[in-house]
Amino acid sequence: MQLIEDGSSYPNEYTWDYRQEKFRRFEGVALGDHTQASHPQKEALLREMEQTFCAGAWIATIFLAWSIIDIQLSYIGYPRKGTNRADALSKYINFDALEELRIFRNAVLHRSPEQTPVVDEWEMIFASEAIREKAILAVSLALRVAFICTKYPELDKAREPSD
Repeated sequence: MQLIEDGSSYPNEYTWDYRQEKFRRFEGVALGDHTQASHPQKEALLREMEQTFCAGAWIATIFLAWSIIDIQLSYIGYPRKGTNRADALSKYINFDALEELRIFRNAVLHRSPEQTPVVDEWEMIFASEAIREKAILAVSLALRVAFICTKYPELDKAREPSD
């Protein structure tokens, strides 16, 4: 790892390549045998998430992952009025893992100054493995949700006939 001016580290080429290969495997699992039909905005966020993941920017990876999930869930129309989101999505994706990720992301993002931080710089140094694991889960979930319409075309609102 190479140190940057502020004391943080930047991954060496081997680490970057290893993480990129892991990201590509997750992408392959999410797509399966299907081809990717992606929106330019979602694609831009996917590539940005790949970069933050490879760089080891775990919190940024989690934020981008949730943004991708949020965009895709909105696209497919969830939550729908009168529909329990967990019931509607659990046949397609691990909803408990999604909810755990959402709660962690919200706790980090929506903390007020008076509250104890969920993640601080010391935790990033001494407990970074736990945060890295959350980022790996976030990438896996984001990719599965991003490509959910390729595996489940019935969720693709763009394919629905208009009235």
